[in-house]
Amino acid sequence: MSAAARALGLLNRLFRRHVGGAQRPAFFDVGATYPALRLLDRNYAVIREELLAVLQDQERIPRYHEISKAETYISGTVDPTRSWRVFMLAHVSGGIPTNQARCPRTSALLGQIPGLLQAFFSILDPGKSIPAHYNTSPERRVVLIVDVVRPMAWPLHVINWLVTRVLARYSEEVQEIRANDTRYANRL
Repeated sequence: MSAAARALGLLNRLFRRHVGGAQRPAFFDVGATYPALRLLDRNYAVIREELLAVLQDQERIPRYHEISKAETYISGTVDPTRSWRVFMLAHVSGGIPTNQARCPRTSALLGQIPGLLQAFFSILDPGKSIPAHYNTSPERRVVLIVDVVRPMAWPLHVINWLVTRVLARYSEEVQEIRANDTRYANRL
């Protein structure tokens, strides 16, 4: 394990303790914790409309492990005949202009979310299994995943901001995702 990975592990333990450790809630009250995300709820119809247009080219959307080797086990090994595809709109080091052009109103909405780290459509084939997130339905499951900076008190907020906004954008995994997203976006 690299020194950077060990350091991030220590920081995550500190951050988990800040939000209650093992007793932290599985779901937070969005209205109380991150009310800006309600903008997405209010614009569900717009987001759905753009998503449906993107899904017309579903087979050309990359599987998660094609853009991030770190996701190979879940995306490419567990139930490999079914796909977990991702249509990335934004990540720590910026947006994917080609993908954002296909979803301009959704991208504009995401641009209004303070502390946005990444956002993407997660597309599971019927029956595709992801540990802790099982899609046992006979239908495709699509979720807009939006990751934001964890709200924390100072000085943890400063540390979290530095890790997510400065250090993470230069990590090997983020560089890989950016390069592969750009490559796959060009084939859509």
